[in-house]
Formats: sequence, C-alpha cells, structure tokens
Amino acid sequence: MKREKEDTVSWYFPKRTPNNKATEEHGAEFFATESIKTAADSIVREFVQNSMDASSSKLDPADPYFDDSTKPVRVCFGVGQVNKNDIENEFGAIWEHVLATGPSLDGGRQDTYLKRWKKLQGSPQVRYLTIEDFGTTGLRGNPDDAMSDAKENNEMYYFIHTSGLSTKTGADKGNWGAGKSTYYYVSEVNTFFLLTVRSGLEPEFGKGPFSIGLSSLRPHTLGETQHLADGYFGKSIGGDGVYPVSNQESNLSTVLMSLFKFKRQEESGLSIVAPYIPEELTAPELVMSVLRNYGVVIVWGDLVVEVKDNETNESWQLSSDTIFEVLEKFAEDENIKKEISELHAVLELARWAREGDPEFVELGLHRRDAQPKWSSPEVLEEPQKEKLLELINGPNKFAVRVPVSVVLEGGGSEDSHFDVYFLAAEGGGSVIPHFYRTGLRISEASNESVRKFHSLVVIDDKPLVEMLGDAEPPSHVKWEDQTLGFRGKYKYGPSWLTFVRKAAREILAQARHDGSDGDVVSKDYFSRRDPGSGKEPKKPVECEHGILKKTCEVCKTPPPPPPTPPWFSYGGLKDGFSLKVSDNEDDEGKPLVPDGTELLIEMAYDISGGNPFKSYEKYDFDISKPNFDIKVDGGKLLKKKSTENKLYVTVKTSQKFKLQIRGFDPLRDVAIADPVVVDGE
Repeated sequence: MKREKEDTVSWYFPKRTPNNKATEEHGAEFFATESIKTAADSIVREFVQNSMDASSSKLDPADPYFDDSTKPVRVCFGVGQVNKNDIENEFGAIWEHVLATGPSLDGGRQDTYLKRWKKLQGSPQVRYLTIEDFGTTGLRGNPDDAMSDAKENNEMYYFIHTSGLSTKTGADKGNWGAGKSTYYYVSEVNTFFLLTVRSGLEPEFGKGPFSIGLSSLRPHTLGETQHLADGYFGKSIGGDGVYPVSNQESNLSTVLMSLFKFKRQEESGLSIVAPYIPEELTAPELVMSVLRNYGVVIVWGDLVVEVKDNETNESWQLSSDTIFEVLEKFAEDENIKKEISELHAVLELARWAREGDPEFVELGLHRRDAQPKWSSPEVLEEPQKEKLLELINGPNKFAVRVPVSVVLEGGGSEDSHFDVYFLAAEGGGSVIPHFYRTGLRISEASNESVRKFHSLVVIDDKPLVEMLGDAEPPSHVKWEDQTLGFRGKYKYGPSWLTFVRKAAREILAQARHDGSDGDVVSKDYFSRRDPGSGKEPKKPVECEHGILKKTCEVCKTPPPPPPTPPWFSYGGLKDGFSLKVSDNEDDEGKPLVPDGTELLIEMAYDISGGNPFKSYEKYDFDISKPNFDIKVDGGKLLKKKSTENKLYVTVKTSQKFKLQIRGFDPLRDVAIADPVVVDGE
C-alpha cells in the first residue's frame, strides 16, 4: 500500500557532531546465553515479559489507563512474506545507510555482511515477524517529547529515545531497558517498526495509533556526511528530532496494519514488525519457545498466545485449555521429544499447584543474624523431616513452602517466602528444577539436578520477587550477586541466592536424614571439618561362597597392600586453607611430587549430601576475583588457567612448596579434592 504524496514521513539518521561519540550497540550480546537457544527464545522472552508487566487490567481502577475488558493478556506472533515493492516507501531509503556501514567493519565481516545485504536488497520477497499484545496499556507518554525522563506512564520516551534505561524495578519481569535491542537484532538489517494504541477511555496525549520506524546500525558516512548509528522513520519537527506519527499526520499505521496483517484494529497494546528475519526463525520455533518459557503462565490462565504462519495459514492457539494438546502434537518430533516430556510433567505440576489446592509443608524461618544454610536446624526440624519423608515415599506430588527474610544492608527487613512443588519422575532419573519468578522462567538459575523428582520453584511474593529481580542480568535467565541493583543492597544476599537455587535438592536431602537426595558421592574429598580423606566406608563384600571375602579360607584373599603415604598435608585457616607437599618418598627414594609438576586443585563449598564438586556453581565463589588472596612459595600460580573453583599451580621446589588461599566464606566449610597431576603440560 502506498502512502499519499502529501505524507512527508521518511528516514532520518542524525548527523554526527564533534561531541557525539561513535558507538556500536551491543545489547544483543546480553541475550546470548546457553538457555536462550534460538532467536525465537530472545524475542518471546523479551516481548511476553513486557506485555505481562503492562497489563491494563492490573492497574488501579481510578487510573486513566485502566481497562479490564480484555484479560488475560493475549500475545500474537506471525511469520510471513511481503513483496519488496510494497514496502519501498517505508524501507527503500534505508538501504544506502545499511550498505554504508560495511566499510566500518573489519575485513572478514565486511565482505560477509555486504554480500548478504546486497542479496537481501535484491530479493523480491521480504520475510517478516509480527508481534502484538492485547489487554495492555500500550506505550504511554507524549509522542512529541524526546526529552522528558519522567518515570511514570512514559514508556514511549524510554522505548524510542533511550538505550539501557527503563521505568521498571526488580519487581517487574523485565527491568533493564536493554531488552528492546532484541527487536533490532532479529532483523538482518537491524530495523523494525512499531505501532501502539493506548488503553483507557481518555488517555493523556490521545489513544493513537502512533507509529514509528527504528534502526540501529553503526556510525557511517554518506558522501561527506557522518551519521550516527540510530535512525528513525517518522516526522521531523524543525530538524530537531524525529517522532512517532498519528493517523492525522500520516497513514503509516494503516499501511503497517494492512501490509503485515496486524490483528490490531482499535484495541490497546503494542505491535511490532521486524523485516528481513533469518530463515531459521519459523512459526514452530516460536511455538516451542512459548512452551519452553511461558507454559506455566499459560496453564495458570494468565496468558494466551497465538502463533500463525501467514505463508501456510497454519496456526497454534496456546491457552490453559489447549496447551496440552499442542504439547502432544510437538511430542511427535523425535528431536524434542525428551524436552516435551519434561515440559509436560512440569506443566502438570503447575496446574496442580494452581488448581489442586495443595497442602504445604511449611519449613522454619532461618534466623536473620546468620548466613542462610540448609543445614541450620531451625529450617527443617524433625517433625517436618518425618512429614516430608512420608510424602517422598508416598503420593507422587507434594508442596513445600520456604520462608525467607529479606534484610537490607541499610536497615529494614521483610518476611517473604517461595514455594517448591515436587512430582515423582517416571522411571526415576535426574531432572533440573524449573524456576519461575512472577511467571518468568529463570532458565539458568541452577544446573543442579534433582533425582527421581520433577520440581517447580515459584517465587511470587513481592519482597523476594524484588530481591531476585535485582540479581538478574538483562537476559533474566539467572541470578548473579554482582549486578548493580543487587550488589551491597541485601544482607547475606549472595548466600540467599544460593539458598534459593539449591532449594529443591536440599529439601529432599535434609528430609532423608542421611543428607542425600539419592546421589552418591563419586569423588573423595578433603574438608576443613574433616581433615581426613572423606572416603565413604566400604560395604562388606561377600565372596561366591556366601562368606565375607576377607575371612573366607577357600578364597584365601591376600592381605591388602600397605597404604600409600599421603602426598600432601593440609592446614585450616579462618577463610581458606593451606597445602604443602609431604616429605614422603616413593619406593626408589624419590619425592612423590617431583619438581616441575603441574597440579590442578579443585574446591567447592561442602554440602550435607551428594558431591560438593558437582554442586559447585560459579555464583558460590570464583578464585580469580580480587577478594581471593593466593600465595605460593616454592612454586608458581598459573593465573590465566585458574578460575572459578579450579586452581592450577606448578611445583618448582617440592621441599619448599606451600600454597595458601584465602577469601572463602568463613561461615562455610570448604571441600578440597585431591590435587591432580596435569600430564603433558
């Protein structure tokens, strides 16, 4: 569809002045994490979390943007193709800017990108992705104000005119302001268009629709003019900025709705279209991503999603009534059958959590004046352990409520809680827990599996929601104790993160009394609590005659060989340990650890059950951080190789060798694996 001739809307890339820094946007790198498996995952996670935060039905009824006519929130994804000639007015003028960024790339990337861009420019068809939400407020604020940084009801300013800034807090699902970069990067030319309609009967600055195009390239030069990286398709007011256009100023909104098959008519919300999307971004990939990241929220009835392939006209409806049918259809694909089976179990658990009215086993509140530890006696007392043990060995589902104290370093505290739901896993096996903070899946919260049970950890009580939200990086897939919003804000904050991460496994371990969730320690280790080898006592072995093998006269079991003299000796420190090479020699009178030997020493915080080294997470500690003090006499620390919980050191003079490492949590026990000789290095 062509715009009318009097429509003066066009692309503008501001000129660079001496005071403008030449910068390159790196926002998409924040989302390149292990659990965000595809471009679909990045888009789905970013858009849906913001849509749920913007629900108009959750506002105060007195708010001018309140609207409860559409709930739950509905999100629609569409994939299709459009003729390039049909979007020439909207897109043709940007190509000279896209191609002009080529010379600013290094040699290898320059050739690759220019070749790809020219191929896209010459293609008669343009693949696109549309994303829309309904039942939300839309982007509020003055469309003609690019300077107001007011926090309240001002999403339009923050979305269009800022980078890395947001109106949100840790209590929201997304709060970094960097997430919108995913809309740029899903387009192979880093460009998208948006259209928004505001909720309410008489919203401030009008209902809309308002539309604008946004592009984020690299600083580039056309002719003799240097341009900044960010471009805008909208109206220019006095050459001093570019702004969204209304229907009275342009028919851009009508063009977008028609060309890209937007579902929006007059309903409030946000619509986005990204042209030139990669071939691997398909409708089935989007469905799988919705199931993976928001299946629990859909089961709870808080979200409805539609995905449509506009090329084949195939569509998928995901609601609390249909989601299990969709799962069954996707289970036919052998490549994702295992993941679908796990999702099915977790969603069944989520439905029981919401509809089954489970009776919680409520644990004790950890004392506020100490580092939170699962082994603290007030957390699980004997009656609670007995009840849990009965449930573990009885019905296939049970629920646990875990109280926590959120204490600010500056003073003040609030009691809160989180819930853990368990479902017996068919055939046993070990399964990674699923964590959800107010409906958003935190997919990398823990890599520590739970044996014989699926587990769902739900955090939806406000004080804990805010604390964990402050600990999330822009990707919102994990909790880190060094984010700007978290670091130094909460008393015992890092330990509380570990406490929540390990909840599912530790609840089972503590309930079993023996401190084991079913796993067996497979690696001997030293501990400051127990300076011995830490080896499990061997079980009596019977021979083929049914007699203890060591006493059977028939077998005549030879006596065991003499014990190997220890290679190392250990010493405990308040916040670490020391290690020396022993004076023992081998049978030939040579040192057990010859000069020049390279050693690998692995460490972990000790746990009440299971293998501490398997349970280690980089959030526990990282020996490469400045808070660790490592001294080596008679040897050399290999700094470049030493990181997280693995330390590499070379023994130069075994008789003088001594290692001392400090910086661990003084309230936790440190397990130390036997040093391993690194061969060939």
